[in-house]
Amino acid sequence: MRNVLVLLLAVLTTIACEKNNITDALDDKSEEALVDVTNLGQDQNEAARWNDHDAREVPFKARFATRLTPDRLGEVTCDDPSLPFPNFQSGFGKATHLGGFTIELTFCSAGAGVYGGANGYLEAANGDRLFVCIERGQVIPLSEPHPVYEAFFKDPFEFCGGTGRFEGASGEGMTNSLVDLWNEDYPFPGPIIPNHRTDHVWTGTLILPNG
Repeated sequence: MRNVLVLLLAVLTTIACEKNNITDALDDKSEEALVDVTNLGQDQNEAARWNDHDAREVPFKARFATRLTPDRLGEVTCDDPSLPFPNFQSGFGKATHLGGFTIELTFCSAGAGVYGGANGYLEAANGDRLFVCIERGQVIPLSEPHPVYEAFFKDPFEFCGGTGRFEGASGEGMTNSLVDLWNEDYPFPGPIIPNHRTDHVWTGTLILPNG
């Protein structure tokens, strides 16, 4: 797996890098700070919109961290030969309409940081799950050095159903995520962290079919 990731980063550095402005949203990578998002509740107090089908549209924001989970890579099936490398991410955070949650996310990737077929769920404390899907995206190296992160991705995602109060949920949003790949104790490019971490702030609109 490490060899695959080294090859992936080598290819990534050959593509054109765009200016990244998302590091300010994730300037503290500690797990305690990551889940202490005091402003998340403000979105829930905003007036919700109702559409013609009695569904309620509400703002969504989630702040969370995930790590590569190597011992679960065998659970990921990559049927598309253009995306041969499996990835299993798990973690935790806080979000509007869920509170504290855990997350599992799987996808397949290829060279140049391309990934696709991402599917996963955010699970609230009571077991209700909100499913998320990302058709395709790309991990891009940061255009300027950062003391913690080496790459980012900012791609559209969709809510694709759920269980409990999220059954039939839909809507969409944008990922806003930074990846900590390299071991900071070694000169660049040092060894890739085996369970490397990604810090996320995702925002969007959640549509709840039953209000």
